Amino acid sequence: MARRPNFYAHLRTPSTPSSSARFAYTFHLGAISTALFVILGVTGILEAFFYVPTPELANDSVKLIAYATPYGWLLRNLHFWAGQALVVTVILHLMRVVLTGGYKRRRSNWLIGTTLLILVLLIDFTGFVLRWDDRGSWALLVGTNLIRAADIQPTADPRIAEGEELFHNGTAIVPACALCHSLTGEILVGPTLQGIQETAARRVPGQSAESYIRTSIVSPNTYKAPGFENGSMFQEYGALLTSEQIDALVAFLLTQ
Repeated sequence: MARRPNFYAHLRTPSTPSSSARFAYTFHLGAISTALFVILGVTGILEAFFYVPTPELANDSVKLIAYATPYGWLLRNLHFWAGQALVVTVILHLMRVVLTGGYKRRRSNWLIGTTLLILVLLIDFTGFVLRWDDRGSWALLVGTNLIRAADIQPTADPRIAEGEELFHNGTAIVPACALCHSLTGEILVGPTLQGIQETAARRVPGQSAESYIRTSIVSPNTYKAPGFENGSMFQEYGALLTSEQIDALVAFLLTQ
């Protein structure tokens, strides 16, 4: 087996192309990131002997490390700046992989690098918050607001709010539905609309709840609930409400 001239040569495989071994190709960003991670871990373990992980005492324990513990200022600064530098080197390393096409032969490298970047950003963020000072609290507020803004839950149909307004208050020329129908099970002039989505779905075989409700609004005499055949419902909703208002009213009733 051929002897390698120095320790650096042991860090690379014998088949590494000479172009890839140049300093200008990688700038040793991976090795620098690894070294920074080790510094971050060692200093973090040492700080853990003094840090108190509670919102009430965390900031006081950080001050104890920085101002009272022997060489605590050096320990804390090494930990802080290693964390910030790690974010920079990991981003630069990922950019280098993209610009040089290093991900093309082994696409798993791209996924691993992206995952590591996300983890480093999360670790850096949590470390910043753990100080529990004004800046850390503000960062936590901003972070939680970003998560809320990126919520993938479906957005509520904006027509529902408009339909609710129409149901309870009507318009200047159309009476409110709530004058004759309740949503709580109480019987008024007309039948209650509590659970109308399920009731309407099974009222006419083969007809959807949406179609049944829409027809009942536009043409009240088409269907009559048992016990309410007197035709007392206001007859002009279809003529006096716009199609958009009817859509909104139907959307609201489908939530009941």
